[in-house]
Amino acid sequence: MYGQMFRSSQTQARRGAPREKAQREERVPVIKSAYITVDGSDPLLACTVRDINSGGARISVADIHKIADEFLLIARSEDLVARVRVAWRREKEMGVRFLRSTRLDNEPRMRQEQAKTFERSRAAEAQRLAEAQAAQEALQNQQMEAERMVTARLRFDRMVLLAMDPTKGYTKDMLRDAYHARAKETHPDQGGNSETFDAVKLAYEGLLAEFPAV
Repeated sequence: MYGQMFRSSQTQARRGAPREKAQREERVPVIKSAYITVDGSDPLLACTVRDINSGGARISVADIHKIADEFLLIARSEDLVARVRVAWRREKEMGVRFLRSTRLDNEPRMRQEQAKTFERSRAAEAQRLAEAQAAQEALQNQQMEAERMVTARLRFDRMVLLAMDPTKGYTKDMLRDAYHARAKETHPDQGGNSETFDAVKLAYEGLLAEFPAV
């Protein structure tokens, strides 16, 4: 029935049937999945045909105000494609008027065009996904680099606080010796202050945590 409606629209267009007749014709309620595309280079947008007659249809789709005034309506299940123009928009529904419709299994050229349309759409979508993935990876790399710089700066400050050379490596024993020396210097009982003593202890614990647990 869905295909017959489309073919009837094409027949009326060839015969020059007046638009008023198509508008007065009662629409048949249907629930058919279809797709919207402007020229095939954009992604296919899913929609649902709610009712239809030989002159047009009512479809529901999200973000109707972002859809062009003229586009291709494709029904895969019926092997059909129709060039339509928007007649009205309301919330998540719109009415469209058929400008041209073709049954693809009777039109090899249109079938080839539809295949190219789907192929272009898939290629465009694949490119968009690849670009999004590349952008995500770049963002992750930036975050990792920022974290690495923060970690390096924190290690540098901790080693300076323990009077160690930040340009050289160290072992656990070297770290422990440096901590004991600085803890003795900064201990409140030895003329130091509690804030510096606590900072030295935290620096030691932070550097010690970088060694793998045994």
